[in-house]
Amino acid sequence: MKAFFLALTLCILTSSCHSQPASSEERGQTPVITPIIDIKEIANQTQEDLEHIIGLTSSFQPLNSEELAVCKNCQKYIYKNGLVRIVYINDMADWITVNPPDSTPVQHALPLLGLPATPPDTKSDSLSRWKGLHGLREINVFTRPDRTIDYMLVKVLTP
Repeated sequence: MKAFFLALTLCILTSSCHSQPASSEERGQTPVITPIIDIKEIANQTQEDLEHIIGLTSSFQPLNSEELAVCKNCQKYIYKNGLVRIVYINDMADWITVNPPDSTPVQHALPLLGLPATPPDTKSDSLSRWKGLHGLREINVFTRPDRTIDYMLVKVLTP
């Protein structure tokens, strides 16, 4: 009788120890990517409008030399605890930088912006670029050597 219960217990334990199911990528399915922002919704909006769309700013940040060369009266604010930086040019969200989590594959770049995945217009080892996509001047995705995203820079109107 003990042997029967031991065998039954062993069967139950081994049948519940199946391997994990394959991820959607391993099964050839496209993974579901949650956008960090919806770029079409925030591009060319005022700071006041964006407070209603993506929340209050985390902080103000001084402009760097490249940004100052374009606009001395522009302002840069940080949103979503550092994931998003926006330079307001002529009081409109114009240069939008998104810093995705580490190890994010470059092919997830556009979906992270709320856009469908589309092949870039130009591509190199460190940069993928789309021009004129969805009414945006350009989308630049800067990549690390392992083809993960370092950061993304969207220019809405101003080069």
